[in-house]
Amino acid sequence: FSANFIYDGKLKTGIASEDRPPVPGFEWPRKKVPIAFIEIGKYARESVEGESKMNAKEGKRIISLLESVLEVGECSLSDVGVVTPYVAQVRALRQSWRQRCQAKAAEMASLSSKEKRKRMRCGITSEPEGWWS
Repeated sequence: FSANFIYDGKLKTGIASEDRPPVPGFEWPRKKVPIAFIEIGKYARESVEGESKMNAKEGKRIISLLESVLEVGECSLSDVGVVTPYVAQVRALRQSWRQRCQAKAAEMASLSSKEKRKRMRCGITSEPEGWWS
């Protein structure tokens, strides 16, 4: 779309559109167009932080979309990038993501104190290799 519309067809890609299917976990408005503009709503407002800007409702929507995409399981967090030109929005997104991860960890921790038929254990260590042996 952008190559034809903005660059008058002069911008070329080495990847065919069929080799770049839409990411599952998001309801794409147009399946064959790999970009979507999402209305956040009339109550979403930009706020100024120093010389930068942020929009809390937009950030919340991005985090929600990211969760939806990751829940499908076809891509990991390292496969996804969020692009914003504003440092304040980057900061807000990082803070929201950390809070989301802390909430999920707390939810998982609450499961460990209840009687369950099946349990999973996750052991993370920064010790040298072979520490468990």
